[in-house]
Amino acid sequence: MYMMISNFFNAYFTAFDVIPVNLRTVAAVIVVIILVLIFINFVRKSLVWLLIFLLLVPTALPAVKQIGLSIYTGVIQPLLR
Repeated sequence: MYMMISNFFNAYFTAFDVIPVNLRTVAAVIVVIILVLIFINFVRKSLVWLLIFLLLVPTALPAVKQIGLSIYTGVIQPLLR
């Protein structure tokens, strides 16, 4: 993990060496804005899947309970006799 972060920062600083000094602040702000937008997009997509999961799990619990009961009565109970 440390090497990946180190490589990222090395690439970042190498790319900024090419940019003139008076434009580095503008480029840094643009990079930060892009990273924030990517993060917001990721959270929004993840939030939708999390909400879907939380809505579907309670409705799936009776089905999972029935499947478990069927496995217990059909497979485990005969093995215990």
